[in-house]
Amino acid sequence: MLVYNISAGVVENRGQYPIASEKAMPMLQTGPMCRYASDLEVELRVMAGPEGVAKLQLDTNVDLSRLRVISVPDDDGGLLVSKVDSQLMVAQRKVCDFLAGQGAFVEERKFSKFRMALDMWTGLMNLSDDSPKFSEIIAGEEPKPVNCVTETAKWLVGMSKHTLPALMLGVFDDFGPKLTKEMDKKAVKVLEKLREELLKEIATQKEKTKEDKKDMSIQENGGESSHNGNEGSTANGVKGNWQGTVLLYPTHPKIAPYHNHPIFTPFNFAYTGLFNALGFPVTQCPLGLSREGLPLGIQVVAAPYEDHLSLAVARALEEHFGGWVNPGSN
Repeated sequence: MLVYNISAGVVENRGQYPIASEKAMPMLQTGPMCRYASDLEVELRVMAGPEGVAKLQLDTNVDLSRLRVISVPDDDGGLLVSKVDSQLMVAQRKVCDFLAGQGAFVEERKFSKFRMALDMWTGLMNLSDDSPKFSEIIAGEEPKPVNCVTETAKWLVGMSKHTLPALMLGVFDDFGPKLTKEMDKKAVKVLEKLREELLKEIATQKEKTKEDKKDMSIQENGGESSHNGNEGSTANGVKGNWQGTVLLYPTHPKIAPYHNHPIFTPFNFAYTGLFNALGFPVTQCPLGLSREGLPLGIQVVAAPYEDHLSLAVARALEEHFGGWVNPGSN
């Protein structure tokens, strides 16, 4: 399936339950999920409305030959997260080869801060402490929050109506933030630095880094800027006149797991959670099936409000690799 995580603030979140708190609202990005890339923009326009669409550049034609592509093969050794499956790595290299064949400039990079994706996502969530506890939410209409510790004990003997992942989340939500507050603050600082680093690499005009703003101020006062953005800029020692930059990253380190198996690898979501915390638009693109007949995929990431770039790449990948394939077709 194609899954589209839209730039933060483009689609209105009102009407959802449970609604995110004010602090956590930037992490809640609503977007479409469908089988065909051509449907993504249609659904986006409906969900965002004229006001949201006006923030984007959906009518811009994207020339793949003027695209810069940064391929990041993994999280550079994150703790508690599985290593990327070899078939997913091969699929990502095929995407790079295809885009290079279209004239795009492709380079492989690693970002050491990616290994802290889980810490950064968790830290941002924990510091967004103005929302109801998860134990209150799963209590439903009950007057008191669920005692997740007691319910976990009941689950062990088949007497709880709640699932184990929900109870584990409730336990962590009740006790974790109090124990990890200082670590969370440090992780969020790393997240902010990573965001600056990535924006300097991939943003064009809509979103400016602190350094960009400083350079603009220097230019306004008659000085020279040291950073020129994506257009006609030098990045990683390579100069080019790019229309934009996208980043390729595995959607998940493992191919579709067996039912209930994610309970044993609960932190692998960090591969998508990272960009959720950053607020970057992402399109998950299907790349056919594995040897076992299971779906392969990749994330195409763009800078905030440059959704048109990831959507254009998604359409190109669908045309070349065949798009969504029914896993049961064989």
